[in-house]
Amino acid sequence: MDEYKKCPYCSEQILADAKKCRYCQSMLEEEPVSGAVSPPPPPPLPTPLKSESAVKEKKEPGQKKRWKLPVIIVSVVLALIIILAIIAVSAGRSVLRSSPVYTETLNFLYANPEAVAYLGEPLELGKGVNGTISTSGDTGEADLEIPVSGSLNKGTVSAQATLADGLWNYSLLDLLKDDGSRVNLLAGSAMDVPEGMQLFSDSGYGFSMFFPEGWSYQFYSDNGVIFFGPEGTVEYDVEVVVELYLTDQAGGVYSSIDDIVTDLQASVTSMSGVISTEDRGRDLFSGVQREYYTFSGSFQRDGSRWGSAVITIERDERLFYVLYYNAPEEIYPDYIDLVFDQILSSFEFTDDLNF
Repeated sequence: MDEYKKCPYCSEQILADAKKCRYCQSMLEEEPVSGAVSPPPPPPLPTPLKSESAVKEKKEPGQKKRWKLPVIIVSVVLALIIILAIIAVSAGRSVLRSSPVYTETLNFLYANPEAVAYLGEPLELGKGVNGTISTSGDTGEADLEIPVSGSLNKGTVSAQATLADGLWNYSLLDLLKDDGSRVNLLAGSAMDVPEGMQLFSDSGYGFSMFFPEGWSYQFYSDNGVIFFGPEGTVEYDVEVVVELYLTDQAGGVYSSIDDIVTDLQASVTSMSGVISTEDRGRDLFSGVQREYYTFSGSFQRDGSRWGSAVITIERDERLFYVLYYNAPEEIYPDYIDLVFDQILSSFEFTDDLNF
């Protein structure tokens, strides 16, 4: 039995598989039925899931661009702060090391047999000196800690002192050993320094020498030390000078003691000077026979006449030492005994030369 259906256009009964209505001639498959519902569009392709890290990677580039410049600025500022801090610390330590109380503290260490025996020679100074030094005129205070070491042990020199009338008075001066015990540097050194004198010793110059209490000294030209009396007194014009000169074997210009004496005498005569006495030979210096050359005379300075005595000593193949005594002619004879019998006679080479 044939199946029928209604034509959607004329409602007449037609065969179910008819493709064209035999009554109204309408095509049943090629033309859409009015009011028919269109099939739903295909669903969109699913979006792949992103991991949390992938989401962050999408958001962070904007944030990084916003913070890149400030981060660079902060980094530069921090770097400058660190550099300035390093410079400040270095400058502070340089000021401490250039102070007379620093050198005087080390003089006591070098002159103390117990401390030297514990550390072992040669002695070396550490770079981490700490503390404070404050002065105002002839008064001041110092609190120092200086790391030192030798061939046997290490230690720390502690010094506390006050400056009065140009002299440092120590309330504490000792060497702290690694085991916690201490060596009193004041007690050991007091026996070695004559009454009324103080000791100079510096590893940068390789010599030690006594000079009167109340006197001062200054380093100059990187190769010399000048000792002089208190300002405002006659002794302020009294000069005792020690200079170091390299030989040609150590990069200097002098090959013999005669070369350096020739230059020294030329310097004196250039100041309207006169050489009056000369002597040379070999003598005992620091327990060793060494060649020396000495001369004396006078020269013109600041409109007045000065007397001068010069001793040149050959330390070794590297160094010459030149010791001067200068003073105005009117007081020159008055200080000859002090200079030669107490100051220059105490001159000794040390083994801790560091140059």
